[in-house]
Amino acid sequence: MKKWCIKVTSENLPIVGKWFNENSQNGGNYFDTYVFKYLYLHYPILEDQTHSDKEIQDDYTELTFEQFKEQILKEPNLLQEILDKIKEKSYYFLDTKDLIIDFSDIEEIFSNYLNK
Repeated sequence: MKKWCIKVTSENLPIVGKWFNENSQNGGNYFDTYVFKYLYLHYPILEDQTHSDKEIQDDYTELTFEQFKEQILKEPNLLQEILDKIKEKSYYFLDTKDLIIDFSDIEEIFSNYLNK
């Protein structure tokens, strides 16, 4: 994604602000302050040499916090990974189409992910 932005909230401020502090294109390292709450932080830098604005600027795509974590921070979607593993360990009865899951497999899958 070439141009993106995210709306700063109380919940995401510590993480989003830290990322912008480390990746600022104007040398700023103050993005984790409440001054930016409810503003949009943009990347790459805007024409006025700032990252923030009250509105989403043209050609920028807004990311949700979950998308930010997955696409920018490259955090894995653990829930989806767990669901995929459960599906791999499951099978259907052909005559009733009932899903059968071995719960010992699920316990093992969850414990593997929780102990990462």
